[in-house]
Amino acid sequence: MALPALPTVTLSPVTFFPQRYFLENLAVRADDSILITAVLQKELCWVPPAKRGAVVEPVLVHTVDHPVTGIAEVAPDVFIVKPQRGLHHPRISLGPNRLHRLDTWRAGIAGSHLHV
Repeated sequence: MALPALPTVTLSPVTFFPQRYFLENLAVRADDSILITAVLQKELCWVPPAKRGAVVEPVLVHTVDHPVTGIAEVAPDVFIVKPQRGLHHPRISLGPNRLHRLDTWRAGIAGSHLHV
């Protein structure tokens, strides 16, 4: 039985981060921009929508007190971010964990709208 032909795809870069950045998770917003967590840098970054073939610069939205491991959209343009407290191991935590709510923010205004 022959398998159907695979579609032809083209991959092209949208943005670049410095070497040794550990990009953990992402959420695509309704406007096609992207929110990305950088776990070791303890950062939440925003990548503006890019036109086909264009490369855009990421924007730091917020620096968190702990490594940040996850992000999920829970309502239109409302996101929950998960910092990892305690040891730097995903299955071990020594302290209480919290989820942070990110809403009604503007890119480039670092941390002014991240709520516990």
